[in-house]
Amino acid sequence: MLAMNDIRNWRIEDPDPGRPLQQITPVSRRAAALIARNAGHSLMRTDFMRIVGTVPMLEGLDYHHRQSLGYVERLALGGLSEEAHAQVLFALDHEAVAYVNRAGQFLGFALSKEVDTPVASIPKLMELKFFRDKFSAHRSMDRPRGENANLQVLHAISLTTLGGYLLAPKDGATLPDDPWHSSRYRSHYLCYQARRDADTVFFFSIERDHPTVAVEAYVALELFILKESS
Repeated sequence: MLAMNDIRNWRIEDPDPGRPLQQITPVSRRAAALIARNAGHSLMRTDFMRIVGTVPMLEGLDYHHRQSLGYVERLALGGLSEEAHAQVLFALDHEAVAYVNRAGQFLGFALSKEVDTPVASIPKLMELKFFRDKFSAHRSMDRPRGENANLQVLHAISLTTLGGYLLAPKDGATLPDDPWHSSRYRSHYLCYQARRDADTVFFFSIERDHPTVAVEAYVALELFILKESS
């Protein structure tokens, strides 16, 4: 089984040979290129599976981001029946839960003792960890860790349309005269929220936050590879 941890026993190809890493999108594809271009380093002969396993994690984040944008576009186009509108919001909830869980999976890598990413360098990922710890991995009301009853209820709706989301304006936009008009989904980000305590609330929008999350994750991976390769 140790042979599986050696990149030399796998056919790993650069998806964009010759193209500068910073020009490769999405970030999951950039990560694949980063790994291929560092195939000669000793870390790739001893811990390859730990490293290459981050690529499908990043691909998952990209996938749920794309899916969410598609659903938001359906809301923005308007013309949906009340039932269809509710179904799209329901689908967005599922994408949010899946996104947070993929982010949590990457955090398992980033915060492992082998990688030891500084928490200060991944602030948005750490906020998503709160959503995961209090809702998507398990609810705080099912596995409480000192939360009072009110917080447990708020956590239980944090990634749902039962009251856990709001609309955050893009570039200072204001809501249309009819606050329920479909154009609000073009002028505003759909955000989920989770309260940590009386003074702190975390907000999460896949549309708004994915670029930040993806870069934080990529930089953590890059720093690990380059640190261990130097």
